[in-house]
Amino acid sequence: MQFRYGLYLILLLSGSCNVKQTEKVSEAAKPTEHTERVAEKVNNLPEYVERLDAGVEVIAITEQWASEMGLMDLYLTDPGFAKWCVLFHDIPGSPPYAFEQKRLSQSLPDRYYPCPGPSSENILECKNHNMPTGLMVSVRGYLPGEKVIIRLSAKDGYREAVFYPRPLHLKKRSGEILAKGTLLSATPGDTLYNLDICGIGKEEKYKFISHSGEEILSQDLKGPIQCGIAPEVIGLLKGVAKIELQFDDETSYSMNLPWGYELLDYTLGNK
Repeated sequence: MQFRYGLYLILLLSGSCNVKQTEKVSEAAKPTEHTERVAEKVNNLPEYVERLDAGVEVIAITEQWASEMGLMDLYLTDPGFAKWCVLFHDIPGSPPYAFEQKRLSQSLPDRYYPCPGPSSENILECKNHNMPTGLMVSVRGYLPGEKVIIRLSAKDGYREAVFYPRPLHLKKRSGEILAKGTLLSATPGDTLYNLDICGIGKEEKYKFISHSGEEILSQDLKGPIQCGIAPEVIGLLKGVAKIELQFDDETSYSMNLPWGYELLDYTLGNK
């Protein structure tokens, strides 16, 4: 994959969910032979991205990546919170363009809401120069395991990036994923997760243990399985459940699932 920097860099700095930005791009910012830097970067979509659109890329904005790409200003925005770069390499249709998003914690679940990002003029400029457009997504305000859809809408089409800003993964020490958690309901009193235990052999046996408040649930399982997890405890308003998988070789792996009003701190941007 190739990145050409001049206009692309400025547009990326101007597009950000949950962060204020400037959308204007000057004529001097357009790419020229002297300002364009070309770099090849192969980046397979990671496990927190649903592979629905080959023209979409989601990149973790690490300090090393930002330094290599000349985007340290982007990395330093909204300090203390992880950030993602959502890129659309295949800009759809014709203007006007707009960025929208759909997420679990919104008033109307099936509606797409406006999302801050580059202006329609900026996006058209990128398309005319055969360059990607995109925006930055800070994890501030997003919930653990929440699925988010970022849509780039055009007059006659759209592209979508479907990913998890705060992925819930239970991993082996080698980095191999054993299970994925998806938040299905964040309503206090009705918190619900889906747990996909996917990194297990068909005949492999293990013990599933859930700790939430004073409640402990344990069950022997075999092979891959999907199940719903309702971690709330009667009489408590908030908490964090610990999900653990134990194996015959005495290894164990765990993840935490916040529930009830514990999720409010994430919504308010305090975590």
